[in-house]
Amino acid sequence: MENEVMVRSSCLMFNSSAPGTNNTVQCEAYQYEGIETSIITEFNLVCGKKWKQPMLLTSYFVGKLFGGLTGGILSDRFGRRPIFLIFTLWHFLSAIFLSFTTNIYTYAFMLFISGCGTLVNFVAAILIGYETISSERRTLVYSAVEMGYGIGYMILPLIGFYFRHWRWYLRFTGLLGIVYIPYYWYIDESIYWLVGTGKPERAQKIRNKIAVTNGEAIRDRDVKDHDAAEFEGLNIWTSIREMTKHWTLLYRLFIFQFAWFVCSMTYYTIALNTNSLSGDRFLNMLYAGITEVVSAILYYIWSEAWGRRRAYVGTMIITAVSVASAPLFVLWSPTLVTITTMFSKLAVSLCYNIIYGYTGEVFPTATRQTVLGISASSARIGSMISPYIIYASNTTSTFAPCIATAALNLISALLALLLPTTRNKALPSTVHEALLLKSECTLSCCSGGKDKNEKPLDVDKEHKIGVSTESQTML
Repeated sequence: MENEVMVRSSCLMFNSSAPGTNNTVQCEAYQYEGIETSIITEFNLVCGKKWKQPMLLTSYFVGKLFGGLTGGILSDRFGRRPIFLIFTLWHFLSAIFLSFTTNIYTYAFMLFISGCGTLVNFVAAILIGYETISSERRTLVYSAVEMGYGIGYMILPLIGFYFRHWRWYLRFTGLLGIVYIPYYWYIDESIYWLVGTGKPERAQKIRNKIAVTNGEAIRDRDVKDHDAAEFEGLNIWTSIREMTKHWTLLYRLFIFQFAWFVCSMTYYTIALNTNSLSGDRFLNMLYAGITEVVSAILYYIWSEAWGRRRAYVGTMIITAVSVASAPLFVLWSPTLVTITTMFSKLAVSLCYNIIYGYTGEVFPTATRQTVLGISASSARIGSMISPYIIYASNTTSTFAPCIATAALNLISALLALLLPTTRNKALPSTVHEALLLKSECTLSCCSGGKDKNEKPLDVDKEHKIGVSTESQTML
């Protein structure tokens, strides 16, 4: 009863075994509006089973957590290229297999399997670009990768519009992986990784290939004599053990983990809640994709103008203000809420882009994707929390979740002031080179002053391993 008016329930019905009473029982079957068939409508994940919706998303994010950890270690051990190719195949095959699940439990398991491969190939693709070209163009590399992600995001609502059944939607998106087959012949291994793992001959062949493609003369850099000695003994386990001896690197790692956690929690809280916004949900998803493209463009402009650290701090503060203000517009205009939500998504997407690229520039080559994998795992913890934030917002007031999220954003922005600047600096290949990256604001109690083992950074290192501005322009 609402205001003395009888309102029909969408979840309960009168008990037919007890006529003449007001006893109600849970509905056994449901009718849904619209022509779409989703996992929710097929398995009736509504009413008393609605709590399973966030559990399914959690299984997917747990998979991303596990994949981020193991994929990073595998990439640092076996190379960027094979991991990129294997997990790209994994990603598309799992979408196809997911479409054939017959119950909620196999669906949750396949979501976990899909999540394991979703993130690894993305990070490997970024590192292949980062470790192949000069430091001046790293911002452009990530911007291009993120641009592709945004364009794919914009295409998804079009696919969803024509494939209204979730099984055929997944099968079609899985078959799109065919376009990646030529990558097997096109993608080369990371030059930094080859040199850092004692394979200078293969690195030289890739340099020669790039030079020929760019119409330049092949120059023998005598890699074997210079680089093998410089990177002797460099491997993932040695670098990890060395990193744990330095508080400077450990507190930087913590700051990055927290930043990834906050960015992911905020991002997915907004992204997963797009369907609940007023207006056409396909258009809302298109708008969300457009914000990703705009974010990629702004990332390039913002990072080039201000550097990673200042860009992250400033954008995260803007995100906090935008997220905190969203609940205030609920009573005024649903359209204004949509605009504010899309702006918040744009801002947090920009933060996410910055932290993705920033993390890879602070840690040594042998642990770079491992650190990114650990960071991505922290992000997955944040993303696993996001469905429950949405659930809490739908059942109670949105004010408290938004204020709490905004507060975490502000804390992350302040902690980022302790990180070093990396703009136009060579990627650190060793722990000692990573320690040489300095911040104007430091934790003196943690850094303990200058490390006695620090060595001067070789300013010509990029040229010695072949990452030169004039020749490394092909990705």
